[in-house]
Amino acid sequence: MDTALFVALSHQSAMRRQMDVVANNIANMNTTAFKKESVMFQEYIQELDNGELGTSQISYVLDFGVARDFTEGAHTYTSNPMDVAITGPGFIEVTGDDGENKYTRNGHLMLDPEGFVMTSTGQRVHDAAGGEIQLQPGDNILTIMENGLIITENAEEPLGPLSLYEFDNPQALKKLGDNLYETTAEPKTYGQDEVKQSKFLQFMLEGSNVNSIEEVTRMIHISRSYQSVAKMLSESKDMRKEAINQLGRTG
Repeated sequence: MDTALFVALSHQSAMRRQMDVVANNIANMNTTAFKKESVMFQEYIQELDNGELGTSQISYVLDFGVARDFTEGAHTYTSNPMDVAITGPGFIEVTGDDGENKYTRNGHLMLDPEGFVMTSTGQRVHDAAGGEIQLQPGDNILTIMENGLIITENAEEPLGPLSLYEFDNPQALKKLGDNLYETTAEPKTYGQDEVKQSKFLQFMLEGSNVNSIEEVTRMIHISRSYQSVAKMLSESKDMRKEAINQLGRTG
């Protein structure tokens, strides 16, 4: 296979990867606090030795990662006292299925059968000290304050506060399923006179930051680009076949 076909195939491979990411964005348009993604590309240069003619370079396209847009999604009023949106770059800390700490912006909270506060995907939410938050039987949440303190019907003192962590480099967070992230990085720390950028908004949920029109337009563009390369490959194959037939007749 000649160089032009290798270059075309590298382009198609990158387009397929990009299509997968765009399709995932569209599928999560209604997922609470989902952050849209895009593929990052880089150029790969291969040096070829052409003998007496010297060397030449061939440029391939490679996708080497996914960038996540952490722009805040729109907030929607729900009237549910257990719904909280995060304004600012913060994350709630939860207990993952493996028992390790995970992070999420999903503020659609509820109680499990034992009275522990958990996310809608089933992970128990931590307080600022790293412990899980449990209400007494029959108790209900009335107010969740901006700093995460929880006021209930029966508790004499506020519970929590809900954990709320910020990171210097959110792009370093590794995405998992259920809108969860994990990282080995330590959250930002604050001095006595410093204030977190993030806070909670009760009765609200953060929506996805996916723009449906933008993503569908990207999907159409990628599809046309992929088809264009496929057509070129097909025409190249036909030309090669015709050249072989011609050589066979003249030989």
